Amino acid sequence: MTDVVYSVNGMSCDHCRRAVEHALKAVPDVLQVQVDVVKGIARVHSERELAEEAIRVAIEDAGYEFLGKA
Repeated sequence: MTDVVYSVNGMSCDHCRRAVEHALKAVPDVLQVQVDVVKGIARVHSERELAEEAIRVAIEDAGYEFLGKA
């Protein structure tokens, strides 16, 4: 099990939070996602270490900027 925090730019409301959570939960092996809009972070709990590229693609496809690990 892993728990990694990523920085996300462009979130400003609850809709943004839900969009990022939904996108990240669709990544294989993701078990839980917690997004903090104020801090601009997404905490991803997964079964195994995930490829950062998969996280980047999910966040960018949702319309937000991926800034890497927080």
